[in-house]
Amino acid sequence: MRYTNRGPLLSDHDFFGLDPEKPVSFRWALAETASTTIGLNRLLLAEDVFELDSVIADIDVIFLNFVFADVKGNIGHRSSGQIPIRRGHQGAVAKVPTAADDWIGFIPKAEMPGQVNPSKNWLGTANHDVRPDSFPYYYSSHFSPNYRYKRIGEMLTEKEKFSPEDQWKNLMDVTNLHAKRFTPIFIQALEQDESTKDLAAILKDWDFQDNTESLSAGVYHLIHEDLVRLILEDDLPAPLFETLLDMRYYWLQRVDDWIAKGDSPWIDKQQTPEKETLNDLIIEAGKLSKERLTELLGADPQKWTWGALHKVVFVSPLRTNGTGRDWVGGGEHPANGSGETLNRGQYVMDRGPYESKWFSSMRMVADLSDSEKIRAVVAGGNAARQFHSGLTTQLDAWLTEKPLFWWLDPSKAEQEAVHTLILRK
Repeated sequence: MRYTNRGPLLSDHDFFGLDPEKPVSFRWALAETASTTIGLNRLLLAEDVFELDSVIADIDVIFLNFVFADVKGNIGHRSSGQIPIRRGHQGAVAKVPTAADDWIGFIPKAEMPGQVNPSKNWLGTANHDVRPDSFPYYYSSHFSPNYRYKRIGEMLTEKEKFSPEDQWKNLMDVTNLHAKRFTPIFIQALEQDESTKDLAAILKDWDFQDNTESLSAGVYHLIHEDLVRLILEDDLPAPLFETLLDMRYYWLQRVDDWIAKGDSPWIDKQQTPEKETLNDLIIEAGKLSKERLTELLGADPQKWTWGALHKVVFVSPLRTNGTGRDWVGGGEHPANGSGETLNRGQYVMDRGPYESKWFSSMRMVADLSDSEKIRAVVAGGNAARQFHSGLTTQLDAWLTEKPLFWWLDPSKAEQEAVHTLILRK
């Protein structure tokens, strides 16, 4: 390894795919801190929100948003990690080195995004940009779009008090605010062409729920995917475009703003002499999506449900495809949700298969007035060993969106036990 004062030269190693004739170094904050611990152990000992908030300052290596509460009724949020203060106020792209040090310290932990007991009386995060408007430091360029966070806000301001059952229902929410924003734009364009009027009619009936029975959800997601391709693909080198498809955090909300305004220079097909409008691209996306829906699910639009397209698949490393895959894994199932719903089911924008790659593998609601149990379920079972009888014991509950009780009280755990495991020397 060759080192510079800005970290090791990654371009020396084929693994990173960089040109060795153009040296690229990579600087890592953790290599320049004096941390001797990951910092998580003290989290288990904190006795209230205020102590926990201070403990998070010990966490240098892990960059997370912690949301926390205590039995006294306090709530808090704090971001963790050691983040450099950069000269030039950005760290999104590589820079040509100069004699001056690009890093001029680290963001003070007390100034990291977060708050305790805010006046709005609720907190939540959804991988979105958590910085306050006045935040003075470069923090990141890699944020989730804000639709899921806005939906959290809508639900948590609907009433003053929520039961554990209410909060479990909130976890299952599949309201798509992204679709609510753009469906009217899609309908207006699709109605202008005879071949896509039927798609507009399907979208008009939608309540913006990404559930498995919805015809509109399938139509919407395919049109949006094809529209994104028409906007971006002709303007970018093929390898960069394919890479971007897997990295929607970087571009989705920016492209959304172009669609909302309708007049971005990107909204034009470079290979044609005429200048296309947003409506032109939406209609073309509608035609492409209609062809794919027919190819994938048949000519009958009543079969174009989101669940027929959108799946969640549980496989074993022993057999990820082919005969026997479902026998050693948890099988393939229709999946609610999408990338922009709270009950997440994000897929890769690669024209199918629409397999849910990012989802809530664990769901949990903790009632802090109940010391006996929490409501929770995992997308698997009580044991993770292949061929163990407990491999998929919680999967049915996860698929049907029902909570299980995880007992904290030892006597209740024994009372509710189905099996007992005895460990002997």
